Amino acid sequence: MTALNTQELSNTAFAFATLIYLHSPLFDAISAAALTKITAGLADNQALSNTLWAFAKLEVQDEPLRAAISAAAIARISQFVPQGLSNIAWAIARFSEMDTPLLEAISAESISKLRDLNSQDISNTLWAVAKLQLRDTPLLTALSAEAIRKIREFNPQSIANTAWALATLDIKDKPLMDALASEAIAKLSEFNVQALSNLAWSFSHLEIRHETLMDAIASAAIKIISSFDAQALSNTLWSFARLELCHQPLSSSIAASAITMSTELTTQEISNISWALAKLWIHHMPLLHALSSQSLATIEDLNRQELSMTAWAFATLGVPNQPLFAAISAQAIPRISAFGMLEMSNLSWAFARLAERDNTLMAAIASQALTACSEEAVIGSGGTHSASGPQPTGAYSLIWSAWKAVWPQLSWALFARPPAEASHETLVYGMMLMDREWGRDRATAVQLWQFAD
Repeated sequence: MTALNTQELSNTAFAFATLIYLHSPLFDAISAAALTKITAGLADNQALSNTLWAFAKLEVQDEPLRAAISAAAIARISQFVPQGLSNIAWAIARFSEMDTPLLEAISAESISKLRDLNSQDISNTLWAVAKLQLRDTPLLTALSAEAIRKIREFNPQSIANTAWALATLDIKDKPLMDALASEAIAKLSEFNVQALSNLAWSFSHLEIRHETLMDAIASAAIKIISSFDAQALSNTLWSFARLELCHQPLSSSIAASAITMSTELTTQEISNISWALAKLWIHHMPLLHALSSQSLATIEDLNRQELSMTAWAFATLGVPNQPLFAAISAQAIPRISAFGMLEMSNLSWAFARLAERDNTLMAAIASQALTACSEEAVIGSGGTHSASGPQPTGAYSLIWSAWKAVWPQLSWALFARPPAEASHETLVYGMMLMDREWGRDRATAVQLWQFAD
């Protein structure tokens, strides 16, 4: 290997990476030889970017080599062509390596060479920025404007990757997303499964309800539905449900395919599909039966969110399933201390909704809910406190569930513990007032009316 120059070494690594074939002894030898030559200043820019890209493509972690390439690249960053810059950025993100000095250098140089970037350079750089969760506003603004200017050059992968990057960064760049949508519609027949599902996910995650695009995605997806894997089926149905778009032909196609591969579904895919069916009010009993069977088979692997969401979905659809709910209860009880308020409210609501009386589960939820109340209130002023913390609907659901399950003491205990400087929800007042009126507790009812005022 020492006889090869850096260009030959990088070409060899690049070829194996392109074929996605890792030969560990060969890459060890390439690394040793390349490191010596890079340190001696004998590597050109293309060799640096291609070598780092190849090692990242095959996920070969080599810190000494990466550090040497980084130092050499920073020293002459202005000499890199746009493709070299985007390849290095992509490689850094692939390694999930936060190399701040190199990333800052790439950002500044990319902006200065903006007009020379092609569509792949733009999408790869955006992908890298999103993967590393960088909030580089000047770079993002510049790339967005250039992407719109060159949108006709974007191929399906570049369109999907750019949309995915914006969604991952939670950037609702309407002009760019509109441009991506228009270009995608014109090229949807060229999209593969991953690009289609990623595009749908991106628009739904950003809550951009582009019905023309989503309808076109549905039509394109149906044509290649046999090529969808479980993750693509789950993500696509979830995306339509998130936007509350029910495309019956697509839903039916996804359901039929999901049933055939139900034993391959992960716990997250089970939960997502169940949630989507409930959100879209789709009572596809064969699929629900398959989801139930797979949930039971993997019940020990469901996390707390998946347990509560699966129960919520079946309850929302009004589909009783005693074995499934018994298994969910058995898994939730020993783990209840890890449940957030929203998860507990979803779970308790689901059992109450289907009249699945489970005193042991309700007692566990009651104990944990009251414990949590000492730190943060169940009943807030109407805002969302955290991703798993108390929310208005969650608070009402928990109190309603306790009341429905004939646990009025829990309902009143929760009601009695509002946070400082916060008001009760109207729904909660109504529930408590109804309970006191039915119990002919006139004094408390009058007090509730006074609180409500």
